[in-house]
Amino acid sequence: MNTIDKRKVALAQALLNGVLPAAEEFLKRQRRESHPKGTFDKAGRWYPDKENEKRECCDVRSPSRGYPLTLNHHCRVDHGRLAA
Repeated sequence: MNTIDKRKVALAQALLNGVLPAAEEFLKRQRRESHPKGTFDKAGRWYPDKENEKRECCDVRSPSRGYPLTLNHHCRVDHGRLAA
């Protein structure tokens, strides 16, 4: 194997090491086997904890009594894609 092939193999391994854990976490969240970290208030609204909160990256409505899980769904689906 020449130097270029070794570099390609190393790059592919590095990409897989980063992508596979994120894909696995996304699938676990889809199947509800894994959950974003957060808490519910007395009205049943879900809020992410400080380490999961990435509000600056997205435009998601705040939870309300009518839509208490908007942030949970966002963290489960959109942040699940970026997990790991």
